[in-house]
Amino acid sequence: MRVVFHGNTAVGFSGGFVELLGEPASIAERPDRLETSAQEQEYAAADVIIGPPFNASLPRPEQLRLFHVRRTL
Repeated sequence: MRVVFHGNTAVGFSGGFVELLGEPASIAERPDRLETSAQEQEYAAADVIIGPPFNASLPRPEQLRLFHVRRTL
């Protein structure tokens, strides 16, 4: 399972996920702005994305099973 924590707020919640999910989980922490093609490819290949709402500037996740957006009040 490939999990991407996208954005500075989401990265703060990533601690402990590797232990929780176990192997062969892959956890990636990415900044608010995806700056390299490698980061974009990783985002597009994610099974789970935790971060800000999806918009047209982001790569299309091809295998996505869960997209979690933090609720703001």
